[in-house]
Amino acid sequence: MTYLIPLVALVAVVAFMVLQRQRLAQAGQTYAPFELSKLAPRLGLQIVNGDPGANIMLAPHNTVGTRISDDKPYEWNVRLQGSPRGRPVDFLYYHRRERQTGLVEIKYTYYDDAFIAVQLRPGAPEFELVSNQSSLGAISRRHPWPVQRSGDPNVDREFTIAANDPSVGAKLAPFLSRFDPALRAYGIHLESHGGWLRFRADGKHTSGNFYFIEQIVPALEQIADRLEQP
Repeated sequence: MTYLIPLVALVAVVAFMVLQRQRLAQAGQTYAPFELSKLAPRLGLQIVNGDPGANIMLAPHNTVGTRISDDKPYEWNVRLQGSPRGRPVDFLYYHRRERQTGLVEIKYTYYDDAFIAVQLRPGAPEFELVSNQSSLGAISRRHPWPVQRSGDPNVDREFTIAANDPSVGAKLAPFLSRFDPALRAYGIHLESHGGWLRFRADGKHTSGNFYFIEQIVPALEQIADRLEQP
């Protein structure tokens, strides 16, 4: 009987690994269009960094078979760039996982930076917009600008808009309905800063938001066009 306990545990571990690999294989078929080699051409972008076979819907958070140690963190870094319609577009998806072994526990630290961005002409107003509610948790603001109203009560109920320019809200309001309701449920974080208009998808928001990446890019370009107008 004593020998059966480790044997049962071993069988359970093997069964779990087999099931996990089956799930990953099925997910790979479902999300095959999100491999960089297939996604980049559809967006009109070039792969600047990253394995063409990498899949933005399955990685970087899947680390099955990856060894992480105190002196060897796990990093996943993808970048796509281009100007498919004349305006520069930049896509970054970076994830880093560090491990620190203590006396009684192993601690993991995560860092994510992920966005899809379009370049703005000089003089475009800066702002930040976040969803007031998100199915994946609260979205933290990055800038201390004052809160502005858009003039549309539905927009002001769903989003918080912060900017020094009080006209920004009215410029944004007509375009927000173009984001899919499912995407808005995940949570939206827009940032106009440093000459770029970014759709941020940090941390746990990444995969859910980037499922809609082909919708996000043209929406950003339309918003950028409006921001650059008087």
